[in-house]
Amino acid sequence: MFFGSDNWAGVSPLVAEALSACAGGFASAYGSDDLTTQTRDALGTFFDRDVDVFFTATGSAANMLSLSAVARPGGVVFAHRDSHILVDEAAGPESLVGMKLHALQGRLGRINAKELTEALATYPREHVHRGRGIAVSMTQGTELGTTYCVMDVAAIGSIARRNNLVLHMDGARFSNALVAQNVTPAALTHESGVDLLSLGFTKNGAWASEMVVSFREDLRDDLTYRQKAMGQVFSKNRFAAAQALAMLTDDHWKVLATHANGMAKKLSDGVAALEGCRLAAPTEINEVFAIIPQAMADKLKAASAIFADWPKDTAETDIAPGEGEVMIRLVASFATTDDHVDQFLEAAQRAEAA
Repeated sequence: MFFGSDNWAGVSPLVAEALSACAGGFASAYGSDDLTTQTRDALGTFFDRDVDVFFTATGSAANMLSLSAVARPGGVVFAHRDSHILVDEAAGPESLVGMKLHALQGRLGRINAKELTEALATYPREHVHRGRGIAVSMTQGTELGTTYCVMDVAAIGSIARRNNLVLHMDGARFSNALVAQNVTPAALTHESGVDLLSLGFTKNGAWASEMVVSFREDLRDDLTYRQKAMGQVFSKNRFAAAQALAMLTDDHWKVLATHANGMAKKLSDGVAALEGCRLAAPTEINEVFAIIPQAMADKLKAASAIFADWPKDTAETDIAPGEGEVMIRLVASFATTDDHVDQFLEAAQRAEAA
C-alpha cells in the first residue's frame, strides 16, 4: 500500500534496459554523444518542432535553470501559492536565481487569468521601487492533482505575451497531464505560448530524467552557460539521454502515465464511496486528494498504508477538512497494481466499520 509519491516507485524495465545497454564501451562526454543527439531529435519530434534540451539532475534544478536564464534585476516571477517553486524548493528561485516570487491565488491549484492580471497591475513599469514582472510559472499537473486545458494555458500565455513575460511550465507530471487532457505535447506547450518547460520523466518511471525544454532559440546561450554554472552539465550525459529516449520510444511515457492515472481513478472512486470521506479535488492525473476521518487515517497508517497528510491551508475553505478530519494525498504510479488499490480500500472499509 505505497501511495506516498510516484517517486517511491522503481524504474520501468524498459528504462532499466536502456541504461544497461549503454553501460559498456565508450562515448564522448558532456552531451556530445550520439545517444544524446538522438534524444534531442526525438524530443523535437515529440513537440513537433525544433527544441533546445538541457538535462538536469532534478526537477528543482530544471526550474532553477529555466528561471535563471531569464532573470533580470528587480525581477518578479508569478506562480500559484501552492506551486513547487514557492513551497518546496528552499527559496531557491529567490536565493539562487535572485528574483522575487509573487504568490497567486486560484482554485484547485490553478492560476487564473484575472488574478494574474490584477497582480501585474501592482508592478507598474514606471515605479522602480516595486520591481518588474519577468516570468509566470504554471504547474502541469498542479499541486492538487488538477490540470490546465489548452484554453487555460493559452489564456495565461496571451497575458504573458501582452506584458512581455516569459511563460514557464513546471512539468514534473507533464506525462500524466497529457494523458488527462488527451492533446498533443505541442498544443499544451509552445502552441499555447509556453516558452520554457521543466520536463520530468522521473515520476513516470525513469530513474532520474529531468530536463529543460526551450522553445525560444534566443535563450539558448543563456541556458547553456547557466547550465554549466549551476553544475548541471553531466559528464556521462548518455545515461540521462537514454532514459528520456526509452520513455519516448513507442510512447512508453503514455503507457506508464495512462496506467498510473487509471489506478488513481480507481482509488479515487473507492475512497469517495466510503462513509465520511469526500474528494478535496477532482482526480485528473495520478494523485488523489481526499478528506477522511482522522480515526480512519490513523487506522490506515497502523495497517502500514503509506500516504501523506496534506496541509489544511492548501484547500479552499469549502473543501477544507473539518473537526476530526484530515486531508490526505495518495499518489499512484506506473508500478501500482489493482491489488495495491484493493488492499488499501479493504483496509479503509475495515477502519470504517470499526
